[in-house]
Amino acid sequence: MATLQTSVCGLRIAVAHLGEKATAGWWETAFLDAVGFRYLELVYPKTAASAAVMSASEAACRAHDERIGKGRVAHLFRLPRESEAKVRGDLSKLGITDLQKICAKDAALQLLDAAAAGAKPTSGNGPIQIGALKELNTPGGVARMAATYAAGFRSGTRVFPYFA
Repeated sequence: MATLQTSVCGLRIAVAHLGEKATAGWWETAFLDAVGFRYLELVYPKTAASAAVMSASEAACRAHDERIGKGRVAHLFRLPRESEAKVRGDLSKLGITDLQKICAKDAALQLLDAAAAGAKPTSGNGPIQIGALKELNTPGGVARMAATYAAGFRSGTRVFPYFA
């Protein structure tokens, strides 16, 4: 998990956490906080970390889909099949202790900043097209996505970057 800071999986964790109701309130979940972790560790002792991320990600996906749509677009929570498989594989290796380190507001924002690698955020609010589908898995595409989310969370503006 050494590259979690620059991976799509890391971005998904950071954004899913920052969007939860206790932080930015973009979706109504509380899986990626101390209480959520304790609950999921009881229910899913071996897979609590991935269960937490998958649960919060499902809510985030619905919020993105409601604003962007499901057509010929991809966003952080609705990726092409191969990318989703990679994210799920990365999540299966994640322990609850590692997840807890990411799921603090400052740590999540730092992860987004590291993934942004100096990229400029795409301005706006709501759905924002940040590139073509072919750019989704490129370093530039990931960086723009991270920068756009970071700017949105810092300004309190709901942003839903997507590729089409």
